[in-house]
Amino acid sequence: MRLSNDDYERIKGAVADLFARYSVTTIPIDMFGLARKMGIVVLPYSSSAAILSLLGEGDAPDDGFKTTVELGGWFSFPVIFYNDEMPKQRIRFTILHEIGHIVLGHRQSSDLAEAEANFFAKYAIAPPVLVRVIRPVDYIDIACAFDISRECAFNSMLYYVKWLRLCRGNRSYEDTLENLFTFERGGDRILRMKKGA
Repeated sequence: MRLSNDDYERIKGAVADLFARYSVTTIPIDMFGLARKMGIVVLPYSSSAAILSLLGEGDAPDDGFKTTVELGGWFSFPVIFYNDEMPKQRIRFTILHEIGHIVLGHRQSSDLAEAEANFFAKYAIAPPVLVRVIRPVDYIDIACAFDISRECAFNSMLYYVKWLRLCRGNRSYEDTLENLFTFERGGDRILRMKKGA
């Protein structure tokens, strides 16, 4: 499903605002750390069978899902469940997708909500303004820098090339991302990389 240009812009701004609010400043994005800062509990399927059955999620989606747990009618918190048998890069995308549902205020499942959450995750995991900083030769450079699957990196490369073609200067959310994730050294922009990544 194709979103409107306004929807794409709104989601890009939401990603930049989220990263600024929670001081996300290094790549690859630490989805677990971001979820923790947001007060979201993240649980793997393998350790959650009893909880899933209590929630009536016996046939949980292949990748993951989000729900809200209510305690006594006076306290609730979001929970993301993910399939820990999936490859690490797929798990990272899934968690960002589910964070997207929460940030974008989705209350129920729909084709529109899925399209928005998919774009949220795609943009958040490797924003083109940050891809530009690494000057990728091919999609493998993107896969390595952002710790994403080759398929995701290939799609990110296509999106980056399109963005370069249409780019007429940074938008405010792109300036925000560039300022959060980069520093200047010798006239060059350098990405902040997570230690040990």
